[in-house]
Amino acid sequence: MKKILCCVFALAAVAALTLLGIVIFAADEGKYRLLDDTSFERETAGKLAFVDFFADWCEPCVEFEPIFAEASRQVREGFFVKVDIDASKKTSEQFGVELIPYIVAVRDGKIVSEYRGDRTVENYTAWCREELKRHGN
Repeated sequence: MKKILCCVFALAAVAALTLLGIVIFAADEGKYRLLDDTSFERETAGKLAFVDFFADWCEPCVEFEPIFAEASRQVREGFFVKVDIDASKKTSEQFGVELIPYIVAVRDGKIVSEYRGDRTVENYTAWCREELKRHGN
């Protein structure tokens, strides 16, 4: 019962912070941000951003979540961002999101690479590191 109450409290806190637009998901020392139509351009400007376009109702998105979180821990020099397609329709349309999860590297408002590898921590972190070498941060 105690674990359930902790989970409910944590979800309520995340929901409240999301409404305020200040959610940063932290996982140990790694972190990623949940951005929306009003914050995406500003927060990613001048950076190579690893973006996961997702939806809460998408099972493959839910399965990719822990991989994305672990990559944000392991690739500390990376800037990791999640965009909820239901809450951020303008940004999703701007990047032509048709299927989710849509996992890309973005720089200066343009997709520089799409992730098409196996959805494992090892493969995704290797891809992120390679993109950092190619496009800098």
